[in-house]
Order: sequence, then structure tokens, then C-alpha cells
Amino acid sequence: MVNVVKIQAKSVYCTGDIHGNINAVSHQIKQYDIRDAVIVCCGDIGLGFNKPEYYRQLFNKVKKTLSKYNDYLILIRGNHDDPRYFDGKMFNDKRIKAVSDYTVVEICDENEKMPQFNILCIGGATSVDRTERMIRDNRILMEYARHHVVGNLDKLDKQIGEIPMSYWKGEQPVYDEQRIDEINKNYQIDAVATHTCPSFCKPMTKDGIKYWMERDVDLENDIDNERETMDKIYHRLISRQFLLSNWCYGHYHFHNMENINGIRFTLLDMERNGKMDMVEIYKGL
Repeated sequence: MVNVVKIQAKSVYCTGDIHGNINAVSHQIKQYDIRDAVIVCCGDIGLGFNKPEYYRQLFNKVKKTLSKYNDYLILIRGNHDDPRYFDGKMFNDKRIKAVSDYTVVEICDENEKMPQFNILCIGGATSVDRTERMIRDNRILMEYARHHVVGNLDKLDKQIGEIPMSYWKGEQPVYDEQRIDEINKNYQIDAVATHTCPSFCKPMTKDGIKYWMERDVDLENDIDNERETMDKIYHRLISRQFLLSNWCYGHYHFHNMENINGIRFTLLDMERNGKMDMVEIYKGL
């Protein structure tokens, strides 16, 4: 089954990493009077560092602005997100949806019948700082276990599973050829929103992460595998004759825009002091 989210909207924007500052979305909407729009956050939302109730309360504040301006927020998982939050169920409100990988966001006309623009959402990337984050998490778990009586191991495991962490396994993007082919049977994809990107897009060197590679012997190879996975996704989409106009991604914390093989690839900078890097990829009549 293809995961599909149908939304009636007049425009689509993509934005980069917000790292927990979801309030910046409200500020952006108000400042630029963004109405009747879908805003796709391309990963690193910051979900998982606190308990779910924290985010529910935070989202409730943002939903007031979204409702007033008739906007919708689509969240894609990054490497600074707990993958469990992106099952398409935990946060699946009318206005805010944390979508699972290979979800198709279908922008419909006023009658919500005719699709006008489709975005394929795929999350995941490799954390360059994963070693330090894992060390931090292990210390928290050891401290927790030390102060709790181990009388019921099942209960302890459940309690530990509810402790907010800062690193989660399974963060990398996943190549799912079968899912792409299934989408191809019924949907035309106009744009792709991901957290990381294919190897032929910027950045094309690892100069900025030498510090982390010296401390993590597997990091360079894992990043190469990550980019190869994105290459496979790109080539499969092209081979299935999807007519892509845009590909937006975040992760690297700087801005770049380039045209490659007729597709506009946009690297979106992170949120900085309440300001978000945002690009419009669709505008209806």
C-alpha cells in the first residue's frame, strides 16, 4: 500500500532543519502572510529529545497559526529525529503530520479530487556526531539503571524505552525499489523532499567533517553508503519516468540551488534565530 496524504492547497513550500524550534514556522507564516499552503520540513525536526506530550503541547500552539492561515505542516524524519515518531500515526493531525518514508503528499484542487502536484517524502541521514551522542545516552541509561531496583526486568526495559534519547539506530535513508514501483503504478511524482541527497549534489566533499571522521572510524564509509542509497532512489525515479521539477533537502546547514538534468535541487539552510530558509516549489492558479 502506498501512503498518501491528500491536502487541498494553493502552494507548496519546503524548508530546512528546525532542530526543535517549531515556533519559527509560526513566525515565518505570519511574517510573510503564507496562506492556503503546505509547508514541508525536510528533516531534523528535533522529535525524540523530549517525551511525546512535550511535542503535543508545542504543536497545539503552532496549530492555532496553521488553522488561522489555512496552512498544513508535513514533517520528514532526519538524523536528529526518533524514527518511531514518523510512523504516520503518532503525529497525524489535520494540520501537522509526521509522515513515514515514501509517503506521497498529493496537492488537490478545490474539489479535493484532481491532483495538481505530488511530493514524494523520504527521510533519513547519517549523524556525524553519533559517537558523542551514543556516549551521552549510555551514561543516562547507566545512571537510570543504577537508581532503580531491578525487580522486574520487563518493567525496567519498558521504562528505559520511554527515556528520551539523543541518538537512534536506523537513522539512515532506506532504498525501497518495490515501494517506488508501487507508487509509479498510480501516481506521478513532481517533486522529492528528503533529508540528505544524491552524491552528485552539494556538498561533494567531506572537508567540513574531518573532526568527526577522526573520532568515528566507520563514519566515512557510512556516509558514502548513505549517498549511494540516495543515488539509487534518484536513478529508480528517473527510470520510472517521473517528471521531477524539484528536489529539496536539508541536513548540511547551508543554502545552495542548482539545476541538474532539468531538476532544481535546493539545499535548504537550517533555522537560524527564528528565520527559516524556505523555497516555493508549487503555486497553483
